[in-house]
Formats: sequence, structure tokens, C-alpha cells
Amino acid sequence: MSYDLWKLGTYAGYAEAGWHWTNLRDGVKGLVHPDRDCAHSDCPEAMTRHRHTPTVEQKEQMQRYVTSYLTSKFEAEEAEQGRRADIAELRRMSEL
Repeated sequence: MSYDLWKLGTYAGYAEAGWHWTNLRDGVKGLVHPDRDCAHSDCPEAMTRHRHTPTVEQKEQMQRYVTSYLTSKFEAEEAEQGRRADIAELRRMSEL
């Protein structure tokens, strides 16, 4: 498995668990969960107990991670099946 696919799978797992990326301050993003208190020291509200509720765009972004991961996994499995079929065909032909 490539690093990119592994990383995409990691993000997809976060998305499935309800986590989302949010802008904590300019240029700084963090993963937060709507059911957990924010614990990021980079958050402007770090000294107060608070939670971040995902916007529709943030939910869609996380869903894209899941969709992209599943699509990549499917394509990799299809390619592997094709390689196996090619190998089986070569073996069959060499036996003739």
C-alpha cells in the first residue's frame, strides 16, 4: 500500500468516526470532534472549554476522504485481479 493511500485511509477513518478539519487560526488546521472539548493549544479559544461544530463544507470535505479512499481501494483491487488473471493466462499458455 502506498503512503498516499495509507494517509487517505487514515483520514477516512477519522471522517467515519466524526472528526473534521477546522481552521484554528490563520494557516493552522486541526482535527476536532463535535462531541469532544477542543484541546488544541493553537485555537484562539484555548483557555475556554468549547467545541467546534462542523460546517456543511467541512462535512463534505471529510466525506470526500471516505469516497476517495474507497474508490482507490476498489481500483487497486481491480488492478490486482487483472494482474492475477494475466498471470493465470500466461501459466495456461505456457502449459500448451
